[in-house]
Amino acid sequence: MKTEEGDQMGGRRHLAALTSRRFFPPRKNAVATPKSQYNLALDGLRAIAALLVLADHAHLINFTYGNDAVWMFFVLSAYLLTRPFVEGTGVYRLPALATYILRRLLRLLPMYAVYVLIYAFSIGNSEFAYSHLILFQGRGHLWTINQEIVFYILLPFIVLPMKANAKKRIPIAISLLILAWMADHYAKSDVFSLPAIESRAPFFAAPFLVGMAGAFMAKWWHEKTIALSATTTQVINVVAVVGCISAIYWAASIQEATGYNPVWEQPLPFAVLFAGCIVWIDVAPRSWMYSALSWAPLRSLGRAGYSFYLLHWLVIEYLKGMAPMMVFVIGGFITYVISQITYRAVEIPCMEFGRKITSAIKARDRGITSISR
Repeated sequence: MKTEEGDQMGGRRHLAALTSRRFFPPRKNAVATPKSQYNLALDGLRAIAALLVLADHAHLINFTYGNDAVWMFFVLSAYLLTRPFVEGTGVYRLPALATYILRRLLRLLPMYAVYVLIYAFSIGNSEFAYSHLILFQGRGHLWTINQEIVFYILLPFIVLPMKANAKKRIPIAISLLILAWMADHYAKSDVFSLPAIESRAPFFAAPFLVGMAGAFMAKWWHEKTIALSATTTQVINVVAVVGCISAIYWAASIQEATGYNPVWEQPLPFAVLFAGCIVWIDVAPRSWMYSALSWAPLRSLGRAGYSFYLLHWLVIEYLKGMAPMMVFVIGGFITYVISQITYRAVEIPCMEFGRKITSAIKARDRGITSISR
């Protein structure tokens, strides 16, 4: 006969299985649907980052908030892209690595090219198109695209040496955090730099490496959250929100008072903070934080966040001279509408094309493997 304590523990485990998403497969007795396996809250988090960038470029808030948003983008991107390497060893095969690179380029470059061509046409400057489509010069907000591309290329080479010890997730996560610390302190512009704005910037590897570490720690963290009470979960939610807001506000205050920008100069601690929040949102039982970030308008913006990020710069260029709040509201609305169109017309078809190619290569690889056996 089951005890009352056993019933409570079983209920918690069942709830955790129901609320875990694709990265955390449901337990055998749990009933999971495709919707329950998709983490809607991460779309909402991406939307908040996009709105912070918009507010920064509209001069509505201190520019350190925009830097925070960029690190959030980088950490989230690395976290999501590393998860397949944590889940299994099949992705380490050469065909899988090739399709990974192809899908990332199809995800990034077509919409990037559309924006560059639209912007070049709008300002009547063909040199802008050449310098960005061929040289990836990275003027304005496009400097982040260079960072993303370099990370996409380096990611497989970073995780390949870990293949033999892929199940030792915590040691791997610690190793990645050590690499992030080293990158934050020593990988300066004179070591390795990328085209950015009107000059060059270091490759900000630390946020990406921290996001990767978060992916390796997530399953361990998920196991720890199963036995948490509802009260403890709510307390952690409050601490996470207050901690993020306080750190972001503190950095902006330091910059305004001294001119020193700790977010740009020392991205590591902020990346760790954001990674902790991302992992918590992804693994914790659903709560008010999950509900808030899963709000439909936020999700809609977050799904088209890449288009929104690219296009907002062009939109606010046409709104210069207006009050910052008006630029934010009107520019945000216009950018949202256009980004929904480009997301459906450009991004989704390219993602679907990448999936089809991936499926074809996987099928061919399985056929070759079965024959060789």
